[in-house]
Amino acid sequence: MEMKTVPHRIFIGQEAKRYKLSLPRIKTAVRKILNQLKVNQSELDILLVTDKKIRTMNSRFLNHDWATDVISFGSTEQRAKGIESKNKRENSRSLCSMRYALGKILQGNIVISLDTTARQAKEYGNDFFYELMFYICHGILHVLGWNDDTETKRKRMWGKQTEILGKIGINKETRREKIITKRQ
Repeated sequence: MEMKTVPHRIFIGQEAKRYKLSLPRIKTAVRKILNQLKVNQSELDILLVTDKKIRTMNSRFLNHDWATDVISFGSTEQRAKGIESKNKRENSRSLCSMRYALGKILQGNIVISLDTTARQAKEYGNDFFYELMFYICHGILHVLGWNDDTETKRKRMWGKQTEILGKIGINKETRREKIITKRQ
């Protein structure tokens, strides 16, 4: 009996429990983003965390002692085979991108701070859901090998994110996602 291939395996874990989110809605949007990028198969783990958790991860994996909006990693399979570089994150991304280009499954991990998402959405006047999907799209582009280490690359990447979200019907005027913040 032949096994059926699943185009996208998307896991979303939410550690930041103070935010009430529609995980099925997020998964649907992620699939649409992947389709816009012409990604046929993927295995993505998306973890939604607090500023405290992302700061710990940013420090541990990237030697940056601050909270950030999104961190992404390509497949760790290549590192397990002994392929390393000084910049593990960039090495992982480029190998993942190269492997994907050869017709394999896109694999990656994306970590997003919901605290930063809420704060930035308010600061920029964006809907929470739009801001969250902007970060998820950003993380997916990083896993595909995009880089934003210069102003020119950052503008190009942000432009691509805005374009993709617009094509799937997510824009700054998207219906407001009801976010319930519990008292701490």
